[in-house]
Amino acid sequence: MPTATDFVDFVSTKYEVSQSGVWYTLKKLKKEKLVDFTEKGEQAKPLGLTDLGMKVIRSRIVDVQNRQYHHIAITTPVRV
Repeated sequence: MPTATDFVDFVSTKYEVSQSGVWYTLKKLKKEKLVDFTEKGEQAKPLGLTDLGMKVIRSRIVDVQNRQYHHIAITTPVRV
């Protein structure tokens, strides 16, 4: 089960950015109800996109494909 901590560690290492910056961004996405993950005091759950997050991603993929830029595939579950 991929966790937010696993994701933060991966992104921080791969892209050489601070963990605090990744956490900040992840928490902003959670506040906007685009992602969900366990924070202190919450019941354990994996990091994942919410239904709203999936709608946003899918709408952006359609937008990108219509403009013939890049083709993106989403698979579930995403493993880090």
